[in-house]
Amino acid sequence: MPSVALELENLFNENQYHDAISLANLNNITPDSDPRSSFIQAACLFRIGEFSTSYEILLQLESALSADSAYLSLMGAALRRLGRLEDAKPFLETALKL
Repeated sequence: MPSVALELENLFNENQYHDAISLANLNNITPDSDPRSSFIQAACLFRIGEFSTSYEILLQLESALSADSAYLSLMGAALRRLGRLEDAKPFLETALKL
């Protein structure tokens, strides 16, 4: 049986965002317990337009994923969608440098 992270990734890649979010919630995924799965959950939330909820998860992942270009890009995009363009800029600039 695949790991939860792998299942979440497969669901994300199949555009089954609601199913992935449900799976993450069912497995009590948190940024502290499983940063990779939490990142996928945040990406799914972003894809369905839940920008604030995605951002809240991303904030909790900053210490674990701050050097990851995918994290930085998603954080920048979430901030942009929340109307925080100046806050988004450093995340996006750093992502482009990696």
